[in-house]
Amino acid sequence: MAASQQTSGLVNLFPQGTGTFMRRRLAELLGIALILVAAVAGAALVTFHAGDPSLNTASGDTVRNLLGLPGAIIADLGLQVFGAVAALIPVVLLAWGWTLLRRRALNALALRLFFLLIAMTTLTVAMSPLDRPETWPLATGLGGVTGELILGALDRLFRQFNLPALHGWLGSAAAVIGTVAYICALGFRGAIGCRARAPWSAARSACSSEPGRPPAGRSTSPGA
Repeated sequence: MAASQQTSGLVNLFPQGTGTFMRRRLAELLGIALILVAAVAGAALVTFHAGDPSLNTASGDTVRNLLGLPGAIIADLGLQVFGAVAALIPVVLLAWGWTLLRRRALNALALRLFFLLIAMTTLTVAMSPLDRPETWPLATGLGGVTGELILGALDRLFRQFNLPALHGWLGSAAAVIGTVAYICALGFRGAIGCRARAPWSAARSACSSEPGRPPAGRSTSPGA
C-alpha cells in the first residue's frame, strides 16, 4: 500500500499527458533520423563511382563519392547486392520518416519490413534478365547478385523438370508482385488497404452491436 502511494506521488510530479508528449517527440525525432538516413543513402548511391575503393575494390585513387569512403562502401554494397533496386531503399526510409513526422506513428512496422523484403527480392529477379545499359558501372546485372542467384536457381530447377525458359513471364510476374509489395511497404493505404477494410469494418460494427441497437454511426428516430 505504501509502495503504491509512493509510486503515485512520483507520477504526480509530472504534468498530465507527459507520456503522450514524450512519445510524440520521440516519434518526430525518429522520423527526422529516418529522413536523414534516407538522404545519406541516396547521396551515396547517386555519387557512386566504380573506381572508388570499397570492400572488394583496392584503389589508390581519390574517393569521389560525396560521403567519402563510408559512402563508397555503402553504395558499392547496395548496388552489388540489389542492383538498381537499391535506389528504392532511401525512398521507403523517406516515406516512413515523413509518416512519423505527420502521424507520429508507424503502424505495422513488422508487416512493412516483410513487404519490403518481398519487394526487394522480387524486383531484383525482375531486373536481372534486362540488358545492362552502357552506363551501368558494375559487372553484375541490374538485379545485382541477389537477382542473379535467385534467377539461376530457378533456371536450374526448371531444367530438371524439362520446363521451358522462364525469363519472360517470370520477370513480368516478379515486377507486378514486387510493385504491389513495395506500395504496401510504403504504407499507401488509401487506394488499397482502406477500401479493402471498409466492408470488414462495417461487418464488425454490425456484429458488435447489441440486439435491438443500431450499429455504431447510425441513429434511429421515432418517425423512421
